[in-house]
Amino acid sequence: MHSGHYNALRQAKLLFKNCVLVAGVHSDAEITAAKGMPVFNNEERLDLVRACKWVDEVEFDTPYNPTIELLDRLECQYVAHGDDITATYKEVQDAGRLKIIKRTEGVSTTDIVGRLLLMTREHHSQSASDQFEVGSENTTSQFHRSSSMQNFSAYKDSNFLPTTRRITQFANGDPPKRGAKIVYIDGSFDLFHPGHVAALKAAKELGDFLYVGIHNDQVVNDKLGSNYPICTLHERALCVLACKYVDEVVFGAPWEVTKELITLLNVSYVVEVADLKFSQESGEQENAEQSAHCYHVPRELGIHTTLAEPEEEVLVGDESRQLGQAEVVSRIVNNRLDYLKKFEKKSAAEDEYNEGREHVEEL
Repeated sequence: MHSGHYNALRQAKLLFKNCVLVAGVHSDAEITAAKGMPVFNNEERLDLVRACKWVDEVEFDTPYNPTIELLDRLECQYVAHGDDITATYKEVQDAGRLKIIKRTEGVSTTDIVGRLLLMTREHHSQSASDQFEVGSENTTSQFHRSSSMQNFSAYKDSNFLPTTRRITQFANGDPPKRGAKIVYIDGSFDLFHPGHVAALKAAKELGDFLYVGIHNDQVVNDKLGSNYPICTLHERALCVLACKYVDEVVFGAPWEVTKELITLLNVSYVVEVADLKFSQESGEQENAEQSAHCYHVPRELGIHTTLAEPEEEVLVGDESRQLGQAEVVSRIVNNRLDYLKKFEKKSAAEDEYNEGREHVEEL
């Protein structure tokens, strides 16, 4: 789930005044049949969509070809889709019940998965010579390049252009009210997933206004290594801003929570969630030392709290794993061949769209 998905939901919500937006979520089986296996399963995708601040209702197991019968059953007047529309929408289009919104350029699932499969640091301006070889059974920390990856070298760079207008569109714009309890939580928030949503929800419940500090690309890469972050700072920030539990984002937040930051934001609580900030491959002792360094000021001030890791677990083969960034990466890396096939199909479709798209005014 990326900022392009959230921007589509935002545009659909703004099509009409007092619009009620129903988000239809396809099933695993429907997605696999249409375009290949999804990264997140049914419940995980539902968690992400439910947490979006522009979504009013969620309908699960909707078909790829929306019909008049479906719209009437859901009491929806229109269906909205990006300007990369396909023939499956012909019935609703002929009936005058289709609204076209602008597809967000510069970001796509294909692009993000391509960056991960390519396994370079080039998407966040690191040296092109930084490659990673097979040498570990841990696929989330060391990677290798497949020879077939050379076909996708054009996708190594992010083409996403974060304008002030886009940031403003995603931001709430309201400052904290007088006397509000202000909560601060920080991390990389890379490959936005339901574990992030769970942490943000828990943090917001501690107060009235939630600031989310997001570390810049260079800091994340220095601390986590490999080709992290997969998504750039602004891509990550827009996903966080789309979450209904978040009030404001701090771009390029400092790794260490300082007294200056606490004073400037008038923070009442500083929340720590290890999975948001520290590598899952590091030992407990190393992460404990990093935590002591990063959060020593709020600890001294008595405003530090540690949230338990998200309880959600996923079954992968015969192994139960906690859902986090490392698990998302493992799914893609361990199913490389399936995603390569999907990548080839989707990238060809995106090239065709880019060549023939017509101008659609974006909301």
